[in-house]
Amino acid sequence: MKIQLKIGLLAASPVWEHLLELLGVSYAIPSPRELPDPTKYALLILNRQIGNSEQEAIAHYLREGGSVLAIGDTFATLTQKPVQKKYLRAIIPSHTDQCTFPGLDVIDLFHTVYVCSDAPLLSHTVGFFPYSRGRIGFLGLDPVPLFTNVQALRKSFYATSPRFPNEVVSRVSKGGVIQILRESIKHLFFSRNLPFVHWWYFPEDAPGIFAFRLDSDDASREQVNSFFQLINEFNIKSTWFLHGKAHEGWMDTFLPYQDQGHEFGVHGYRHQVFKDVKRNVQNMEACKKLLLQAGLEVSGFAAPYGSWNSALAKALEETKFLYSSEFSIGYDLYPFYPFVHQHKSSVLQIPIHPICIDSLRHAHASPQQMIDYFQHVIQRLIHSHIPLILYDHPRHEYGQVLKDIFSYVNSLGLLKMTLGEYAQWSSERLRVDFSASLTGDNIEIESRHLTSNRRLAIENAERKISFISTPLKTSLNELKWQTHPREYPYAPLPPQLRQINPRLWWHNLFARYFRWKKSREER
Repeated sequence: MKIQLKIGLLAASPVWEHLLELLGVSYAIPSPRELPDPTKYALLILNRQIGNSEQEAIAHYLREGGSVLAIGDTFATLTQKPVQKKYLRAIIPSHTDQCTFPGLDVIDLFHTVYVCSDAPLLSHTVGFFPYSRGRIGFLGLDPVPLFTNVQALRKSFYATSPRFPNEVVSRVSKGGVIQILRESIKHLFFSRNLPFVHWWYFPEDAPGIFAFRLDSDDASREQVNSFFQLINEFNIKSTWFLHGKAHEGWMDTFLPYQDQGHEFGVHGYRHQVFKDVKRNVQNMEACKKLLLQAGLEVSGFAAPYGSWNSALAKALEETKFLYSSEFSIGYDLYPFYPFVHQHKSSVLQIPIHPICIDSLRHAHASPQQMIDYFQHVIQRLIHSHIPLILYDHPRHEYGQVLKDIFSYVNSLGLLKMTLGEYAQWSSERLRVDFSASLTGDNIEIESRHLTSNRRLAIENAERKISFISTPLKTSLNELKWQTHPREYPYAPLPPQLRQINPRLWWHNLFARYFRWKKSREER
């Protein structure tokens, strides 16, 4: 029997379709009159309410051995298991949760979700249940409102320092939501003894990528040259976002480093983000002009303070940047296109990890605590198959911390890239497709987009993975399988990490004062 390794998405949805593109899976939207067939769809995602006739058709699909992922209260319609609405600020994963979702960090939601008392995972928001010969998954978190939430909030991140480092970041943990969706889909594929086929998240068959972003801010020429000397010592590719007003008159200092493989982007002429499109465009263009006059190539932008708003998003489209990078819209996540008022942006967002050495310094971390923090983050992101993109500023005196981090990164075999290189590769990955089917143990894969630099990954229930770069028709046993590291050392996160913390309010007040003072100085 030939089974298509394809996902059926019940209702057309630009956001849902983009989420599946991020995961790199093959999917289609069944026609309204099409009866779901477990040989045509390995999995059905029920992303809308279903009528009585559809309910019977989907029940038949399950009885024939199909798998279903039911979103929200659609689960109750199919199973008669009661679900309830509940407002959840955050979910702190337990050890049991980590076994199913390895490497999952705190999931900040600030949203009403559905819970089912029979669902054992993630505070009763996720569960998997037998249904005749098939299997049904319950996902009480609707990814659409969570992924399209554009609010920001100051949050604490776990570290062993005297205080938790904090930053203003995306209110919703979009990266965690994507991980939950990805692992839920994989679980339901594996429950049918089917391999999970998807575009790999990184070029070639690399276990991950490492990119290093620097926001130059008010760094002096001496600090810039000293920092380049350090990163070149470890063969690190870096992407610098340059503060135009601070470097006006000596932008040509950066030109020799471009020839060494480093990248340069716009951080704004003034170190500000405005609430209107016009001033944001002017700020971007004034800085971009200085870079171009110095002979620097420009394709990316990163906003001061990691800030993001709808006016900035519109300005980015008008100035035709390939990508931007702001952790207040998303962090620890695959590159994605933000949705602004139901409009999908044309500018790719490259999320990074939002805590830097300065954040840890303000938390009174010792150099060793800084090193421990970054090693933990690196392990978590690599085990979760999330891009490892760290950032810093070239003004501090913690060179030994960076040396330890770079040495550790170099030991992991990661592919080093600039943000621009990863953005270009990712934008192409999001536009490709493939078809895959399984007959017995024989797998057949077709795609005209396969190359040595853009591969498909085949994962099985044993957590083994095989990469292919050309179309094929072969037995699963003939594939070259390798084990990617999936064991992640569980460390319980303290509940106070998400308790109300008045200290964060003071940080907000101080940050607002600092930004006001900075804007006055730059007038």
